[in-house]
Amino acid sequence: MKLELVTLIVSIFSLIVWVFFDYLSFYLITKVKFRICDLLLTLYFIFSFYQSLVNLWFSAIASFFEVIIFYLWFENRAEKNMVLGASLIIAETVK
Repeated sequence: MKLELVTLIVSIFSLIVWVFFDYLSFYLITKVKFRICDLLLTLYFIFSFYQSLVNLWFSAIASFFEVIIFYLWFENRAEKNMVLGASLIIAETVK
């Protein structure tokens, strides 16, 4: 029982660190201003993390969708090439 609790705590902590790192990296690279509505992307990260734990195949799919979602979400707020490049860097370094 204790091992499962430790595993759950470590998984939750890694999710928080992963999401924080993605956001921080993206905003530092693109110089986009943070908005509260950007936290909606966290729902995607949670789904993506869950899928990565369930099946490694979904990890590759999640990386692809992460790039697409970031691009569509931020395309009007920053230069499109910058958004695409930052999304690709984040998708490859974290997973």
